[in-house]
Amino acid sequence: MIIDAHAHAWPDAIATKALGAGVSTMELFGDGTIAGLLASMERSGIDRTVVLAVANTPEQVERANAFVGGIDRTHFIPFGTIHPGLSPEDNLASLRAHDIHAAKLHPLFQHYALDDPALFAVLDAMRGEFAVTIHVGAGGGQDGAICSPAMLAHLVRELPGLDIIGCHLGGY
Repeated sequence: MIIDAHAHAWPDAIATKALGAGVSTMELFGDGTIAGLLASMERSGIDRTVVLAVANTPEQVERANAFVGGIDRTHFIPFGTIHPGLSPEDNLASLRAHDIHAAKLHPLFQHYALDDPALFAVLDAMRGEFAVTIHVGAGGGQDGAICSPAMLAHLVRELPGLDIIGCHLGGY
C-alpha cells in the first residue's frame, strides 16, 4: 500500500481561493479539491492520502474539521486542525465530534509560535488520544523562527505520550 502522508484539500467552493493564498515559491499540484486529489492518487498509484486541514483563525476550526471529517475514509485519512485561540476543550470537542484522531499545526499560517503557552495547553490535552503533525521550519516567506526544530524537540521532551510528526524540518 502506498500512502501519501501530506496533502491539503478544501471544499470545492473555496479551493481556488485557498490555493491562491499559497506560497509563491512552491509548485502546486492539483486543483485543491477532494475530486482532484482522488484523480491524482489514481494516476499515481496512491492507495490512501492523509488530508491535512489548517484553520488560520480560531473561527475556522469547526468548519475545517467538519469538512475533513466528512471525507471518504476508504481513500483519505483526515487530520483535523486546532488553534490555540480556542480552549483545549473546544479544540478537542471539535476533533471528537468529527471522529478525527489527529491534527495539523502550521504556526506560520496560523500566526502563533510553538512555545505559545495556550498551544502547549491544547497539546497537553491531546496526549494519549490524538496525534499531531507540525510544520517545522521556514516557509511562506518566513524564516521559521516561530517553529524551529529546537522548539519541536522541546515539545517532544515536555509532552511525553504525545504522538508528534514533524513536517519539513527546515522548510519547503
